[in-house]
Amino acid sequence: MNIFRGIVGAACLVLLLGAPSAMAEAETIEIPADKKDDVTAELVAGVKAYLDGNIAEAKSTLEFAVQLISQLKAQGLSAYLPGPIGPEWTRTDGDAQAMGAAMFGGGISSSAKYSNGTEECTVSITGDSPMIQSFTMMLSNPAIASASGNTMKRVNGERVMIDANNGEIRTTVNNFFLEYGGNCSEENKLKHVEGTDFAGLKAYQ
Repeated sequence: MNIFRGIVGAACLVLLLGAPSAMAEAETIEIPADKKDDVTAELVAGVKAYLDGNIAEAKSTLEFAVQLISQLKAQGLSAYLPGPIGPEWTRTDGDAQAMGAAMFGGGISSSAKYSNGTEECTVSITGDSPMIQSFTMMLSNPAIASASGNTMKRVNGERVMIDANNGEIRTTVNNFFLEYGGNCSEENKLKHVEGTDFAGLKAYQ
């Protein structure tokens, strides 16, 4: 996992730069006050466990740090979800999640529900999941995507697929999978697609 290797490497570098030797105690590291949080605490604890020879504890702790970082990234996704599509609509944000490998092969997600009192739309964004690639490949081949009667459209320049069975609308952008569902009309689902900040998602790291 690239992010895991990158974080381990960065944590080790912090230890080496912040201490007179590679075997220095982790508590000698000076961490800026604005960077002291659960993530840096887990990183320091993980590298200290490694230096102490506790490989299993080091692996577990650093993987937990990766999970915390994924949660932070998931929380940032809510900014790219569409706002209410009209004054009669309300938006209720769901919980941002960093998913384990058992769900979508891992990844992050954020979602929101929209209601006007009679209809409800749901919008979800899933990212950093290896399963997204398969849908992206299908979306890039209209013949495959339309084989089951699905409809292809372009909305604000983005290619979307409308599911023939349940009316859900799906698309991908920058390794993010977006799904628009609920009992609302296709027209209102498409309005939520139009309100999604695709430009922001394309730039999101």
